[in-house]
Amino acid sequence: MNAKLCCALLMASPTPALAQTPSPTLEQAHRAAMAAMEACKGTPIAVAMIDSAGLPRLVLAGDGARSMFTGFALRKAQTALRYGKHSAAVRDAAKSDAALAETLKTDPALIGFGGGWPFAGGAFAVAGAPSQDTDDRCAQAALAILNHAKP
Repeated sequence: MNAKLCCALLMASPTPALAQTPSPTLEQAHRAAMAAMEACKGTPIAVAMIDSAGLPRLVLAGDGARSMFTGFALRKAQTALRYGKHSAAVRDAAKSDAALAETLKTDPALIGFGGGWPFAGGAFAVAGAPSQDTDDRCAQAALAILNHAKP
């Protein structure tokens, strides 16, 4: 019963404007993921793309990436999608919003780290680079493709 409730909450949470936009194709998602991997070449990262309903569309772990990074990437993407902004902006907003800070702390689908970005068809995130700024830089390579993708 709890698993069904959790999935229903995740599916109901995206921003309405994003929720009605079709996701990129799997080929476009793969190209975006590979662009992020290339931007972080030599760094073992994981990438995740979720669709506008919050469902995983693509999750990849680069060679040598620790398994926990795939989970972090998914959580960063969920955070970006749910709040309709960069996951680092959500983290920063939580510094002055106690309710948001509590949600980030208690909701296992979310995380207050940089590296997750919304786009018209969902959200994309990178995890595992030495810094959140590097996660962001690598995610931007993917977003350059996803923001111009036609489903």
